[in-house]
Amino acid sequence: MEQAFDSYERIAQVTEAGFNEHYGGTFTGTTMTYPLSTTLMGDYRGQFKRISRTTFVREGILATDQLKVTRQGRFVDPAAAELFSFHMVSGPRHGLEQSQSLFISRSLAETLFGTDDPINRTVRLDNRDDVTITGVFEDFPENSEFYDHHYFAPWSLYLASNKWIEERAVNDWRNHFLNIYVEIPKGKTFAGVGEQIKGALQFAPEDMEGAKASGTHLYLYPMSKWHLHPPWLQTGEIEPVLMLKVGGRDSGHFRFV
Repeated sequence: MEQAFDSYERIAQVTEAGFNEHYGGTFTGTTMTYPLSTTLMGDYRGQFKRISRTTFVREGILATDQLKVTRQGRFVDPAAAELFSFHMVSGPRHGLEQSQSLFISRSLAETLFGTDDPINRTVRLDNRDDVTITGVFEDFPENSEFYDHHYFAPWSLYLASNKWIEERAVNDWRNHFLNIYVEIPKGKTFAGVGEQIKGALQFAPEDMEGAKASGTHLYLYPMSKWHLHPPWLQTGEIEPVLMLKVGGRDSGHFRFV
């Protein structure tokens, strides 16, 4: 459960929030742009104790010489293991610092290697990348954000496999394709940090008018509320949700109430 994370009360997801007059409700977007992530990790890095980008959960193919399986996982920055308090069975939490590294769950390790030690064994990911297992983590429970996640690979490997990001997404404030999670330092508040980082959010020229009209801003959505209230319900009563595709963003990532 999320409360098991070491810094539960100081972890949040970076979101965009605002008001959509046409639908008469508050919206929150959980998918972020690449330039926002680099800005937060650069100019605003001092506001956070830890920060990690993640891809959306995805189906990955993992293969040894004897076996090939499909499991869910994500690409993450190395800080993710500390940020989310991975319970390591083998290997250190900092084991994703090398591009060709991989963390796998205990159950996946048993599936792939039986009782043999999986550390430093090689696995082929997605029929393309040979990666070395540097850590094994306990499977996440059902009420966790990362339930049924069985591998985590480095963000740097994701970039190497997706050249278009560095070529075309560096200054693209319209392409929302990642999540951002942060841990704030002790003594700081989400509201206070949110105020400090508000200048990090930018918009493409063609989106400026709409963003201004909706009051779109960065909102740090606390982990303590993830399973109590959906991120789009910051105030008011819980109501039915209308899920839409807005501006090319996948439905389910922008919601209106």
